[in-house]
Amino acid sequence: MSSDESSPLLPRIEDQTLSVPHEHPIFLRVAHSPWTFVGQKTLLTSRLISMVYTTVVWAATLHRDIKSDGDNAKLFPFKADNISLTLQAIYFWVTTIWTLQHLRSPRNRPQREGGNFITRAPGRALSFFSIPRTTEWTPGKKFAFSMFYTSAATFPFVTSFLHYAVLGDRHRGHWKGDIQHDWLDFSLHGVNSVLAAFEVLLMSSVRQIKPFVGHALAMAVTPGLYFLWAGVGHLLTGDYPYDQVDPSNVDPKTMLFNVVTSMALGTAGFLAVQGLHEGRDILAEKAECDRSY
Repeated sequence: MSSDESSPLLPRIEDQTLSVPHEHPIFLRVAHSPWTFVGQKTLLTSRLISMVYTTVVWAATLHRDIKSDGDNAKLFPFKADNISLTLQAIYFWVTTIWTLQHLRSPRNRPQREGGNFITRAPGRALSFFSIPRTTEWTPGKKFAFSMFYTSAATFPFVTSFLHYAVLGDRHRGHWKGDIQHDWLDFSLHGVNSVLAAFEVLLMSSVRQIKPFVGHALAMAVTPGLYFLWAGVGHLLTGDYPYDQVDPSNVDPKTMLFNVVTSMALGTAGFLAVQGLHEGRDILAEKAECDRSY
């Protein structure tokens, strides 16, 4: 494969020792677009833009919270939208580095040369920042990264919906005429979902997430666990990030309803991402078939 080629949906590996052809692992699939018109250099450029943008938004949000008042700064790691943004930014950092290394060396991961610690350091660094070797594609690692990918793709939709439809005027912010505030608000609850959609539809060729039930349960349970995380935030800071997770502001029945609703939204977000995968695969495979004629 030349460095500027794209491998749409990375066709299955034919292995005569297996009764069924097996798929390329998710580590490789995040380094390839499913579309022939998105070459590796274009993909790398898109990932760099996404990485820089989410990093700048993350840093600007933290700076705004520190500058505004101490409470916002203390609650920064306990706000759902900040957690979602952090996951997304880390994901883009990881996949951008992997895509760059895969563009430089599409066939093999750099090997660690012999010698002392000093001479081995460059090889170890390249190895660390490269897509895992075939021998390292253990089921546990694939599932862990698959969960990371699914979370980064799902939670931006969930937090955006919660921001505009559930949390109400106090947290909705509206447009205040402050360019920085409005830009950050839209980036946290608008651009984040656009980037997540682009990731699924254009920038990665990850197929439908499997095991389906395991991921669906995780996406349902995680929003429920967030209420416990908000409680940890209260223990450490004395405040809750949102009124809806504060037991002193809502009765037990309402709190239970909030937990169940959050879990339902996590499931709905996961199903929406699965739908995007399915639609993209159908369109990309059809485009590839049309191109072959």
